[in-house]
Amino acid sequence: MPEKGRRKIDMLPLWKTVKKKTVNDRGSIVMSEKVSLDKKVWAAQKYIQGDKSAITLGGMLGVNRVTIMRWAKTYQVKGENGLRRKRGIRYIKRNPAYLKSLKENAAKDYLSGKGSQKDICKKYKIRSRHALQNWIKVYHSHGELKGNTGGSYTTKARKTTEAERIEIALACITGGRNYGETAVKYAVSYQQVYTWVKKYEKLGEAGLEDRRGQRTAQQEPRTELERLRIENEKLKRQLYIAETEVNLLKKVKELERRDAWDK
Repeated sequence: MPEKGRRKIDMLPLWKTVKKKTVNDRGSIVMSEKVSLDKKVWAAQKYIQGDKSAITLGGMLGVNRVTIMRWAKTYQVKGENGLRRKRGIRYIKRNPAYLKSLKENAAKDYLSGKGSQKDICKKYKIRSRHALQNWIKVYHSHGELKGNTGGSYTTKARKTTEAERIEIALACITGGRNYGETAVKYAVSYQQVYTWVKKYEKLGEAGLEDRRGQRTAQQEPRTELERLRIENEKLKRQLYIAETEVNLLKKVKELERRDAWDK
């Protein structure tokens, strides 16, 4: 009888044989004991190979599915060493630093069709796909990628005339909508080109007018909505002028009454 009972317990998932358990905020049971390196590697391999789901593995090891997925991602990028516990060291989560050459090569590879974003991240050990997307955007627009700090910047915006904005928008549209190439050619920012193209497509040349400093009531409408808004502003101004005139007349009459009383 005892042997049968022991065999039955051995067949249970690991988390059911652990006495001390806690429940996280998602309702998953988490072991209070640390998971060994061998078990982490085993779980990562099983998940990567598709043999078991993250939920199943999490249930077996007493961790949530997110932890299993994180182990798998770390194992793919850093191997077994990435799953080792660093004892006596307290880590502060910071944005990882990457060399300028790495950023450029990663962006080049993706734009050359040498792999998906996931493939490129794995090849260059990039932790965030969002970071790669930013590098691609900057590289594509011929902006400069900075190394070490993980930052980047694009060509700065500059002042332009209405004629220049129209020319740039048309050049981008007729040139296959290559915003980055157009930005470099005309020495403006990627965002400027993108904005001008959208405004030109929506409102035509009038959409590229510089209306800064103009009263709304004095502007020429470009759409029906703008016409109604301008008309509303004109009515408001007319009402303000009428109220001012009424108040002025009241003030004049008040002064006239005072003069008559003094006499």
